[in-house]
Amino acid sequence: NIVTLKWLEQSAKEQRVVDTTPYLFVDDKEAEKRYSFSMKQTIQNGIRVRESGGVLGGFYVHICSGVAGNKAPSTKELNLIIEAAGGKVLSSLTTCKLPDPAKTIVLASDPATS
Repeated sequence: NIVTLKWLEQSAKEQRVVDTTPYLFVDDKEAEKRYSFSMKQTIQNGIRVRESGGVLGGFYVHICSGVAGNKAPSTKELNLIIEAAGGKVLSSLTTCKLPDPAKTIVLASDPATS
């Protein structure tokens, strides 16, 4: 979500993360015109995608060695990104452990990062 500064201030005041709904930033006419989109529609689409499991909902992702690091996010960060998008991280590609090969994404890097 894209929220106003008031959300951060209220969260700090209450010393907890408050609900974002009242603080959603949905009125950026300049950006909407410049990039030809509707912020309200974008937020509604995001809600629908999250409710259906996320962008990676139902997918499994394996991160090959050599992908994380250097200019790429760390392994821990990649795992968080995948899980936040609704995916499940696979630690191995052993055939007997693959839940659904058609829904498996393999992240590789050529050349490997270090």
